[in-house]
Amino acid sequence: MFKHPVNPPAENSLSSVALEEKKMNVPEQPKPSPNKVDTSPAALRDLLEKNLKWSQIIYEQNRKLNNKLLWSAIAEWFRVLIIIIPLIAGVIYLPKLLRQFQATYGGMFKAAQSGKISPGALENILNILPLDGVQRDQLKTILK
Repeated sequence: MFKHPVNPPAENSLSSVALEEKKMNVPEQPKPSPNKVDTSPAALRDLLEKNLKWSQIIYEQNRKLNNKLLWSAIAEWFRVLIIIIPLIAGVIYLPKLLRQFQATYGGMFKAAQSGKISPGALENILNILPLDGVQRDQLKTILK
């Protein structure tokens, strides 16, 4: 975060290699400082290639995420429709079905509640059941 100023090393703290170079009057190779950026064309080209590769990787990840989000949204709408469509169909068709059910089986329920089966209700029950003539007569005698 905070950088300390770089102080040049003292004469007595030079390494043995640096002392020999100084004695031979060989100029030291400039060391790249961490604050200096290499702006040579080759270094810039490498940085651009790395940047392009990372951009392509990020683009592929974003494309995959976008695809997953799209299918997630489609699935969510599908789930909502699976719940709402039967509810709407029930509101539309249920009253008609209940009226038909009451017209067909209402006599049976009234007779069952009262405990007495009228001959008309008994005939309705026997017409609903898949019985032949002999079985129908046997059932009438049992229920009377």
